[in-house]
Amino acid sequence: MSPLSRTDASLMIALNRITSHLLHEVSLLCARHDLTLTQFAILEALHAKGDLLVGEIQRSILSTPGNVPYVLNNLEKKGYVVKKEVEGDKRCTRISLAPLGRERIRAVLPEHDALLEELFGVLTLAERKALLEGLLAFRKGLGLEEKKRMKKQDGKEDQR
Repeated sequence: MSPLSRTDASLMIALNRITSHLLHEVSLLCARHDLTLTQFAILEALHAKGDLLVGEIQRSILSTPGNVPYVLNNLEKKGYVVKKEVEGDKRCTRISLAPLGRERIRAVLPEHDALLEELFGVLTLAERKALLEGLLAFRKGLGLEEKKRMKKQDGKEDQR
């Protein structure tokens, strides 16, 4: 293995371990509030962006298409979200936060923010900004922003 590929392998391992650790910590926080990570992500997206179509939620939380409807059904059973068919298109469903869901996400968010501050607090502000800049450059270099834009232009985004 050349020195460069060892560096690449080390980067892959480091990114994976850090991501796993961050997700684990947030999952533990969610569990203390009787939520899964995906349920939290959906409630947070609705809280931040307002009512969304199912497809918009899927893209917003970077989830697979099959998982979100299942999680939404569970959130609806808990009384956290309300589903409403879009008039004129029964294939589309608009999701809203119910009062109980708004109350739940407002209870969790301050703890979530504090957890992120604690986790990222091991880095200085300058290090966090440099890390973010590097990750955004990496994402752009992989063409991920371009792929997202092309999908929108081609009309391939499913809003259901």
